[in-house]
Amino acid sequence: MTKQILQIDGLSVSFGQMGERTTVVKDVSFSVGEGEIIGLVGESGSGKSVTAKAVMGMIKKPGAIDSGSILFRDRELTKLPPGEYRKLRCREISMIFQEPMTALNPVYTIGEQFAETVHTHLGYQKKQALEYGVQMLAKVGISMPETRLRQYPHELSGGMRQRMMIAIALSCSPSLLIADEPTTALDVTIQAQILELMKDLCHQNDMSTIVVTHDMGVVAEMCTRVMVMYAGRIVEISPVEELFADPIHPYTGALLRSIPRIGEHPELLYTIPGSIMTPGQRHAGCRFSPRCDWRLPRCDEAEPPIFAVNGERQVRCWRCEGGAAHA
Repeated sequence: MTKQILQIDGLSVSFGQMGERTTVVKDVSFSVGEGEIIGLVGESGSGKSVTAKAVMGMIKKPGAIDSGSILFRDRELTKLPPGEYRKLRCREISMIFQEPMTALNPVYTIGEQFAETVHTHLGYQKKQALEYGVQMLAKVGISMPETRLRQYPHELSGGMRQRMMIAIALSCSPSLLIADEPTTALDVTIQAQILELMKDLCHQNDMSTIVVTHDMGVVAEMCTRVMVMYAGRIVEISPVEELFADPIHPYTGALLRSIPRIGEHPELLYTIPGSIMTPGQRHAGCRFSPRCDWRLPRCDEAEPPIFAVNGERQVRCWRCEGGAAHA
């Protein structure tokens, strides 16, 4: 059995002022094994990035972790002092942010930003840091790395900036990498190159990875297991092949039906009716029931727990009560 490097149990995150707080992530639980690549998917606003930032200790006021546990290598991160968390970031847990142009500082060269990271976490002086930077940029496939280190972020293409972010994220050889929408701003050809690079580096370094995305194609390419989120809740956890072959939760099935397929030419692409619940919107039952084609009267009355289905799979749907996959 694979040893778990990260275990999240009952995580809830809210934003707002005292007495007027809005829960945006509720009772999220999942684990990541050593060397495992998992996907965290869902529509925009489902709580994926907030969950990732909670693991990184980046929930700032007016946000707060209300309850739950984040256990990383047997260390409880929710109780970690800020100074200890800063030491943990990049060194043991690292993150590739969604838009490299906003994550990189526009007034410093790539070399200065790389050197700052490895000086802070590895103690390298500037010359040693830049030599290491040349090695890392070459490792992620950037040509002329010595020249690139002297350039500013705006002088690089989107693909190069994303490779630069990967090089910085991997510079301290972390045990866990979180990639938040790593290919959103890239064209299709560069997307494929970045995904292949990330997959190769994760396998070479035996690094656990959480890929946060709304793109099911990225999940199919990268991951072995996937968590589907909707309106702040995890609604399905499944091995990737089983999820694509037989989605159980109605929301998962709707997501997969929304993907265009080569050779199929319907007049209109399938769309999920309605819209995702806004943060703070109250609903007594299943959060997806207002948009669900399969809903029962019970679905509007009480929110279902998550049920174990077919061994490894877990689904938050009343149709799966008792372990049967009826959805």
